[in-house]
Amino acid sequence: MALMIGIAAAEGKQNNKEKLIANWTGTQIESKAWDFHNPASGPQWYQIRYYQPGTFNSNNTEIGMHNSTNPNGYFNSSPFVGNASYNESNPYIDHFTPSKQDEWDVVLMKAGTATSSPEVIDSLRINVPVLVSIPEFPTIAMPIAAVLLMVFIMHRRKKEE
Repeated sequence: MALMIGIAAAEGKQNNKEKLIANWTGTQIESKAWDFHNPASGPQWYQIRYYQPGTFNSNNTEIGMHNSTNPNGYFNSSPFVGNASYNESNPYIDHFTPSKQDEWDVVLMKAGTATSSPEVIDSLRINVPVLVSIPEFPTIAMPIAAVLLMVFIMHRRKKEE
């Protein structure tokens, strides 16, 4: 049975500003972000993106949304305003359930000011790789089948007595 510890993920930080931690919980990727840089213009819009294995390119983060015409695109959280209320003990938290196992890239992106609608979110802030391990069918089915077989054998022996 493949078991991945959440520590398989890492913490990212850029210029002592935003921080991002992403962990594999066994069923989801849990992302936490805090310490948002708020310039004089005010808080800014952020978004957490989840890039499928092998699709992230830090030089070209705009590969498009994941959909039927672009299956290698990214998934994303809703845009949110990064403000001072998010800190290490009270981070912004997002959950994502990946569809395949491998190394996913969790990316924190930034846009314009909070006084306007979320502009094009195109400024890469932090990239954190997360190793995702989804158990295969035999890993789950074999123990269940063994238990059912044992119950059947015990029941049959009891019936014969």
